[in-house]
Amino acid sequence: MPTPNTGSKLPPLPMQVRPHLGEGIASYIQRLAQANHLSPNELTAVLRPSGRTPDLHRLAQLTNSTVDALRRALPDAPGRVNTDPNRTGPFPQRVDRALPSLNDRVDLLLALGDALQNGVHRNALRRRFPQLNRRHIRLALQHQPRQHRPHHLK
Repeated sequence: MPTPNTGSKLPPLPMQVRPHLGEGIASYIQRLAQANHLSPNELTAVLRPSGRTPDLHRLAQLTNSTVDALRRALPDAPGRVNTDPNRTGPFPQRVDRALPSLNDRVDLLLALGDALQNGVHRNALRRRFPQLNRRHIRLALQHQPRQHRPHHLK
């Protein structure tokens, strides 16, 4: 593996590993290093030539991927757009904009819980919430708030 030099193009690693959905960049780097029989410190030294955050351009070269694909796949990737750690709402922003009323959002949240438990089809949700198009319904159904595991199960 070449020395960490910002001007050189890095060859792709022999073993390619795809990031898991919602996986952090540190975990992805660790899995990538393990698959290629490297220590995470060696791979980190190549990805962080100067500074504290990994260089996504270097990671893209090593994984034979694009920077945009890595930003989409890794939620804590540097330079990712629309990452707001203070956002704790149950729906994506598009759904929030389509339903400005808090009462409508609460109704939708209850209807989604009912749909997941009883198997209500998304067309029934579209009839109940005509201000939402089919994309909004799909986004609301796909978006699951992160469940925090009890400490004793971690």
